[in-house]
Amino acid sequence: MKTRRSLARRILVCMLFVGLLPVILMSIENYVSGKKAIENSEYSHLGYALKSRLTFLEAWLHHTMKELGFAAQNSCSLTDCAGEKSDPGQRNPTCRALQTVMRGHGVYQSLAVYDPDWSVLVTTTEKKDAVIPPPPDSLKHLFSQASGFTSGPPIFINGSAIVPLCQPTFDEKGNILTYILGYLDIKQSLDRILGKSSDIGETGHFFLLADDGTYLWTPNRMEHLIGTRAIIPESLYIGPYKQVTHYPDRDGTRVLGITALIEDDFSWLLLAQIDEDEAYEVLSTRVMVGVVTGSLMLILIALASIRLSKRLSQPLRELARVAHHISSGSMQERAPEFAEEETHEVGIAFNTMVDRLSASRRALSRSTALAAIGELSSSIVHEMRNPLASMKINLQALADKLRDDPLYAELSAISIQQADRLEIMLTDLLKYGAPFELKLSYTTFDQLAKNVLQLLANEAKNKNITIHLDDQLKDCPLLLDIELMTRALTNLVNNAIQWAPEGGIINFSGYRAPGEDDWASIRVRDNGPGIHDSQLQKLFKLFYSTRKGGNGIGLANVKRIVEYHGGFVSGGNARERGAVFSILLPIGGPES
Repeated sequence: MKTRRSLARRILVCMLFVGLLPVILMSIENYVSGKKAIENSEYSHLGYALKSRLTFLEAWLHHTMKELGFAAQNSCSLTDCAGEKSDPGQRNPTCRALQTVMRGHGVYQSLAVYDPDWSVLVTTTEKKDAVIPPPPDSLKHLFSQASGFTSGPPIFINGSAIVPLCQPTFDEKGNILTYILGYLDIKQSLDRILGKSSDIGETGHFFLLADDGTYLWTPNRMEHLIGTRAIIPESLYIGPYKQVTHYPDRDGTRVLGITALIEDDFSWLLLAQIDEDEAYEVLSTRVMVGVVTGSLMLILIALASIRLSKRLSQPLRELARVAHHISSGSMQERAPEFAEEETHEVGIAFNTMVDRLSASRRALSRSTALAAIGELSSSIVHEMRNPLASMKINLQALADKLRDDPLYAELSAISIQQADRLEIMLTDLLKYGAPFELKLSYTTFDQLAKNVLQLLANEAKNKNITIHLDDQLKDCPLLLDIELMTRALTNLVNNAIQWAPEGGIINFSGYRAPGEDDWASIRVRDNGPGIHDSQLQKLFKLFYSTRKGGNGIGLANVKRIVEYHGGFVSGGNARERGAVFSILLPIGGPES
């Protein structure tokens, strides 16, 4: 009896060791794999957020330079204009062009036009009664050597970085005529672009750094850091950019950081970072749950199954084998269905865990692919356009030589037609991959509709299509990019022409959205065959098309253009017959 108890203890110890070791190894390997997966996810997550802020930031810098360039073309900057004085007692004349810049994209502490001797000529209404001293000698020397737009070193005042910006103007001989000098308040200008960081987590923040690592912009509660040197690894300065890096911040908290270089006239660095604890929170929770669950399961199995140790050894070895194959990269491997109740449940739980891990990996792959499709499509189009153009020229030359041979002339015409189709597809793909820079201006639905109908007049005439225009927006001004929105509406109306029957009718209407006075609705409805239910969820997917000769880019581009304007687009079936596409747009333009 004593011998049996001793053997039972040895079996129990052996089972605990054999069962616990694979769990530990799997936990370690899953932890390492999970950590790597999370780092890759954060690379995609932080990188996407960083790219979106970088796009807005570069657009803001571009418009800031453009506004000063606009002011440089004003008469107050190019001639001996005395400006305007609404109050005889005010100190400085004022200029409307400078006032427009002052209330534009940037927030300036002061903005004025100086003569070559650095005396104030005109300023804005906000500074008409203020004393505006000339810049220090260092800035005078810097700006006097400038041949165009120039920025000076930042000045730090009361928790804000102030950047001097200068746009000189020149006479016909190339001599400096005037200086347009503004002191740009970085903090107030960029709060609306970089202030919201909820998309990268509760502990996620954006920072703007000078090329020497000095903080130029920080979140509100970190204003005390502005003007100080950031403590980040050297690798974040020298690249490769958009690479996740681990490092401790000023408080010693471990964080993940990623940077992007602003390569315009400003050598600035945009930094996004998040605490490691938040990034790895899900992984830590899952590891703890997995360890506790695994430990409890092993204890229960050991206590209840000493007599069944021999029968359980084979299922455990099978689980270890499957786990080893999965850890080696064979993600299709699954545990077999065991006969015993206990091992059967373990196999199900194991397979469920692997299924979820596989699903997570597939989702991550799809996210990475979508993030790269724009860049990839642009690269492919540029590489294919030159050889396609050469082929097209050669085909046209051959067609000219073979025009007297009916058979080969027809083959040449077909080849040229297919080359034209491929060229159109590449052009559409390039438009889809290219980043948008909205050029907002006011227009009306009537003007947009006329642009579209003029472009599609021949297509409608060829099919004897009647287009009814219903303008209920009248003179309501719409703030949008006219060229891009014309392209989107042209695509929708052209689709309607293609699907409408010979002699069909298309309704093209614009009206205020019901119950939403600040939104406009534009609708295109045809009397064609409509849209099959199985296609409704795929209408705006890239490369998905049901039309003969279609490339699946048009509707995807429509969705992208509308969403850039802060709107929504949808497609469905009309009540009577045909398809209907609706666009909702904010009348006042997209939010900044």
